[in-house]
Amino acid sequence: RGNAFPTGLRPHRRRGQHPWCCDRPSAFPLSFRLTAAMDLKSMIHDAKSREMGLYERFQEYDTDGDGSIGQDELVSLLVNLRIMEDSGDDADFISRQFQLTDQNGDGEIDFEEFKAFYNACIDYRKLGRGSRGSPGANADGVPRIKGKDVKALTPEVERARAVLRRERLTQKAAAAALLAEENKERRARITMARSAGRDSKTLTTDQENARLEIRERKAQEKYEMELRMAAENLEMRARIEAHQSRGRDTKELTPEIEEARTNVRRKSLMDKEAMERRLREENLVQKRRIAAAMARGRDAKTLTPDEEAARASIRRKSIADKAAMEHRLAEENVEMRRRIELAQSRGRDEKNLTPEQERGRAFVAQRSRDEKAQAAARLVEENELIRLRIAEAMAKGRDAKALDANINAARLEVAERRRREKAEAEKTLRKENAALAARLAGTGMFPDTRF
Repeated sequence: RGNAFPTGLRPHRRRGQHPWCCDRPSAFPLSFRLTAAMDLKSMIHDAKSREMGLYERFQEYDTDGDGSIGQDELVSLLVNLRIMEDSGDDADFISRQFQLTDQNGDGEIDFEEFKAFYNACIDYRKLGRGSRGSPGANADGVPRIKGKDVKALTPEVERARAVLRRERLTQKAAAAALLAEENKERRARITMARSAGRDSKTLTTDQENARLEIRERKAQEKYEMELRMAAENLEMRARIEAHQSRGRDTKELTPEIEEARTNVRRKSLMDKEAMERRLREENLVQKRRIAAAMARGRDAKTLTPDEEAARASIRRKSIADKAAMEHRLAEENVEMRRRIELAQSRGRDEKNLTPEQERGRAFVAQRSRDEKAQAAARLVEENELIRLRIAEAMAKGRDAKALDANINAARLEVAERRRREKAEAEKTLRKENAALAARLAGTGMFPDTRF
């Protein structure tokens, strides 16, 4: 048995070790192990898919949803699979098929029995209508199971699958041809770029033209800006020279600005004169009132009759309000003294409360005690939970935090949101800085300091 492996692939094992156990990983090629694992995984996936498909079919025929198929429900299965058209007596045929399918004899067909019968019916259809002795049935006319992966496809389905297969192959060939053409063009561009120079870029003719157009437009814009700035500088120098020739503080103003400034100055003077006249009139009236008051006495006030009547009305109303307030305070003091005397006669700390107030206070006190007890119990539970989490964290490590899955997910979400906000803020700031730099460079906001 040791010679069962080819030369170079014999496992290297220790004494007393099983022949299939070896220390050398190269005893079996890696490709062989990967292929075996992939095949096994594919087989498991296919088996699960077929199992789910059969279970869905089982649920379709299980009309009452009790998890099993009865004899009346078996009829729809036989009709859909076109099995009953070969039997002369449908009732006897259905009864015989049900008895043969119900292997445990419980009067119902479960899922495992349904799988065997359904697969046998599929093979029965593929091999021919099996009466007794037909290739697709046994001596009792029961269809035999041909194989695990055999599919019962109609000619229409087969033709449709063939058409779809041809379309896919055509699309795949077209995609491969397009990819080959693109790769060929790419290689030609790379070769041309390498022949042109080390740093040449593989740009198409359209890209080269677009880059050239952008370069020309920028050069034109720069030239126009330089001309505009030169004209503005020339105008500024002319204005400065004119100012210097007229005087240090003389401003070069247009006739319109001069006229507007004259109108503003004239209006300001007129407003100032009007205000002075109004102040003089008010001062004159005030002096007259003061002189009349002094003639009547030292503290006499110069009030009009209407003002005197209004002050008298306010004084009377204030006296009446004060008397009413004093009367109300006196009544409240009497009532308070009576209640205090009554409370002292009943006890030092006893309060004069109605029975409804007493019951209300008792209810509130009981509710407060219940809430306090519930809060204390909840606090004990939370403390116990925190102690358990701390103990678990300490068991995991010194800096480990006792955070559950929800807290960790929330922390990750907050960190991700902060990173996005920071990135957006930095992007916005870069855009604003670029726009500001462009505005400062293009609008001449940095004039020549020599002027």
